[in-house]
Amino acid sequence: MLQNFSRSKLALALVATTAVGLSPELAAAQSAADSHAWFRVEGFAGTTTDTRPLGKRETKDSKGLLPSLSFSYGETFKGQVDLLAAEHAGDSTVAGAAHLGFKASAHTTLGVYASKTHVKTPVKLNSERVGLELVYQGDKTAFTWVAGHEKVGAATVIAGTIPGYTVVDTYGAKDGFFSLADVTYYPRPNWALTLGHRYGSGRHGGVAGVERAYKWQSSTVSVFAEGRFGDKAYSGAWVGLRVRFGGDGGSLKAIRDQETYTNHLKDDMYGIGHSRRRTDVALPPPPPEDDDNDCVCGACYAQ
Repeated sequence: MLQNFSRSKLALALVATTAVGLSPELAAAQSAADSHAWFRVEGFAGTTTDTRPLGKRETKDSKGLLPSLSFSYGETFKGQVDLLAAEHAGDSTVAGAAHLGFKASAHTTLGVYASKTHVKTPVKLNSERVGLELVYQGDKTAFTWVAGHEKVGAATVIAGTIPGYTVVDTYGAKDGFFSLADVTYYPRPNWALTLGHRYGSGRHGGVAGVERAYKWQSSTVSVFAEGRFGDKAYSGAWVGLRVRFGGDGGSLKAIRDQETYTNHLKDDMYGIGHSRRRTDVALPPPPPEDDDNDCVCGACYAQ
């Protein structure tokens, strides 16, 4: 009897020891089981007043694609990778961004943001942003804020001439502070109304948007309209379509809560034009004339 009891105790001890030893693996397996990924793609088309004279074409068209991959690891870590490919104001633009953060509370996510935007023109303008990110998700409202440091590449472009002057546009040339803030209200689970503020390169801008979502099989499809308004280089409007995969066809509010982050690359694209400063440079005076009112340039004596 005692021998059987001792063997039972030994077996229980071995099981307990094995369980303790496997607990990190079990925890990792549990975290992996709680991990998810969501993919969405946005197509937009519209118009802009950001008619920067960088490329060979001058147009007010603005259109492109923005894919995003959101992911979570366990109940704590949240991340997202964004891309942009667009034709904006006659220039081809490509951009990428990354978000990474953690759940600080049931409604709040804190993290970091980094992005780079490249305008394919002869002057090869780049924009880089690095900052901190805050996301608050309530029952019917959400608030997102990204703020940090931006750098826009320096470039000087001759925009044209007026009598006596050359019109010169200067881009970038210095680092600065940027801020992207949005407040979203959900009057219904599949409706979203957004107002926001933008600051960069020493200038302010506003944002307004509306989005309506529909369930499509296991995905969510939404139509949206949004605009940017501020000074001349920061105004425009778009309409478009967003398709979200991997959310089991949930409501817009539920899917956005899962995604957590916003794709801000259209704002980064606008930031380059926002850095523009226009000046008029006086042309040099004409060459002097001699006493007989004959010019002294070589062309006058060509004969």
